[in-house]
Amino acid sequence: MPQAQQRYLFEVFTPDELRQHCAPLTIFRYVRAIGGHANDTDELLAVFPYQDPDELLQKLQLLQIPVIHHPTSKPPPQPQPGVSYRIDEYQKTFPSLIPNTQWIEQPKWTTLHGEKVFIWCGPNTLRITLNEQPFVTPSDFTKATRLEAHLSPFAQALPHLDPPIDHWRCICPQHHPDLF
Repeated sequence: MPQAQQRYLFEVFTPDELRQHCAPLTIFRYVRAIGGHANDTDELLAVFPYQDPDELLQKLQLLQIPVIHHPTSKPPPQPQPGVSYRIDEYQKTFPSLIPNTQWIEQPKWTTLHGEKVFIWCGPNTLRITLNEQPFVTPSDFTKATRLEAHLSPFAQALPHLDPPIDHWRCICPQHHPDLF
């Protein structure tokens, strides 16, 4: 690994701290932000694939995540290209919908087994991010360990992608076996 990447990777946590925090985890992975102008954050991330909206609904139900499903007869209002909206009007009027579904809203911030998480669904993945700060703290790793204890009994019904992103920024056995 180039020295600049190594410096960035261990800027927040030392290798020993990462071993201590990451080795017990099997579902959530610590992912360093892209940084710079990307305006992203470090995160503890778990990603669960799904094939179709029915499978997504089954996974959300298994996770006990509340689902807002708009009637399929008429889609909820969506913003029009080229039209400006005040932020309060936009948030109140236009629900964020999960791609390729018939009007299922994004879960966004919710509670999963007593822990605050952010859930966002793409066209074929359900992403759970654990940290609330723009950085990951030791207490976030503790929360991830507790959540994994609740999720592990559902491992067959709820397979996850490991690594959740295939990049050196993801602290996982595939990219950083020396930390596990």
